[in-house]
Amino acid sequence: MTDFVPIFNGDVKNGKLILKEMDGFRIWMDGLEGQKVQVIVRKPRKIRSQKENKYYWGVVVEMISLETGQDKDTIHNILKDLFLKERVILKNKEYEVIKSTAGLTTTQFEEFLVKCRQWGSVELNLYIPEPNEVELFTE
Repeated sequence: MTDFVPIFNGDVKNGKLILKEMDGFRIWMDGLEGQKVQVIVRKPRKIRSQKENKYYWGVVVEMISLETGQDKDTIHNILKDLFLKERVILKNKEYEVIKSTAGLTTTQFEEFLVKCRQWGSVELNLYIPEPNEVELFTE
C-alpha cells in the first residue's frame, strides 16, 4: 500500500467526467486490479503552497518566537489556539476544537496570516512584514 493517492483533475461536460491525465489514470487503475476502491468527486480546492508555509514558519512564527523567547512549536500552537478554534456540537454537547493549518485553503490561510500579523502588532508591538516584503531563501 502506498502512502499517497494521486489526484486526477478533470472537467464535467454533458454529465460525463473527462480526465486531463487519462493515461496516468489508466496506469494507476491497472495497479488496483482486483481491489475494492472508493471514488470521490469534488470541486478542486487550493491548499497553501510550500512558499506560504515557509513564510509562515520562517517569518511569522520565527519573529514572534524571537520576540517572546518561546520555541516555534509553542508559538504555532498559540496562534492556532487564538485563531483556528471552533465549536462543534455532538449530540447536544458542545466541544472546542482547534483546526490544523495543514487543511486550510489558500484563502483561509491568508486570513489566518492577517490575524497573526495583527496580533503581533497589537500584543507584541511587532511589525511582521507581508510575504511580498521579504525574501525567502531556499536551502
